[in-house]
Order: sequence, then structure tokens, then C-alpha cells
Amino acid sequence: MPKPPSAIAERARVLFASKAENDERLGALRRPGAVASADEFLAALVEGAFLVAAADGELDPDEASTLAETITHITGSPLGPEEFMALIDRFAAARARDGLRARFAAIASSLPDEAARREVVAFAALVALCDNRLAPAERAMLAEIARAAGLATGASDAIINETQGALGGGA
Repeated sequence: MPKPPSAIAERARVLFASKAENDERLGALRRPGAVASADEFLAALVEGAFLVAAADGELDPDEASTLAETITHITGSPLGPEEFMALIDRFAAARARDGLRARFAAIASSLPDEAARREVVAFAALVALCDNRLAPAERAMLAEIARAAGLATGASDAIINETQGALGGGA
């Protein structure tokens, strides 16, 4: 029997669902035949979240569950366990092959504007906070992604604080 999601994981899913309904860019990802740029944005969202969630050496079950369920919600199509693991394996292989700096650069190059860059950092923070804590390695990874994306110094801390507030607490 699957483990029920934690309360914070459930709040994360609700928060992201609300953001998707109110943000044209995120909403576009749910439309059939979404454009290639939406696919790139989705890939950047998911890879950024994976890199941050795995920064502490593990992908916590709540983080993995929230990531998989959020991908399903965004795209509107179910993501089976095999598909999810294939996606995670692809990101892990890219990280091992290319290194973190190259992956940060790849994420940043697919983001057309500051709003998209901030959203990738916010989504990664949201997934990382699903286990109700933010490890120092996860915080550092968020800062690196924000820096690679060209966000101002301290932007990741501000985004983390906003995300924690939206989730109803701190980590």
C-alpha cells in the first residue's frame, strides 16, 4: 500500500496547482500540442527540481512523489512509475556525464525571461521542501541554479522564503 503524502507535500501540490491555474506559462503546459518552448520549460522545471531534491544525496520519497504527481498535474497525463524512473535516470545520467555547471547552463539557456527563471527556482524549492526541511546542500543548489540563470544575488533566499510562506511554515 502506498504511503500517504505528507501534509507539506499535499500543500505543495495544491500550491502548484493554484499557480498553474493562474499562470499562463504554466497553464500552457497542460494544453494539447503545447509548443516546444513549453516542453523546454517543463524539462527545466523538472530537472531543476531533481537537481535540488537530490543535492542532499537522496531523492526523499515525499520529494519523488510530489515531483511525479506535479508532472502529471502539469501535463495532464499520468506518469507511471517506470516513466518517472526513466526521467530521473536521464537527469542523473546527464548530471554524471556533463557535471552540474553544464546542467545549470542547460537549464538557464531554456528559460526566456526572469519570470521563467524565478519559477524554476521556486518549483525546485517547493519540491525540496516537501520533506519539511531544506538541507544546506539543497539551499546551496538553489543558489547555484539562480546564479546560473542570472538572477540577482540573494534571489534564491527570497524565493525560498516566499515558497515557505506559501506552504505555511519554515524549514
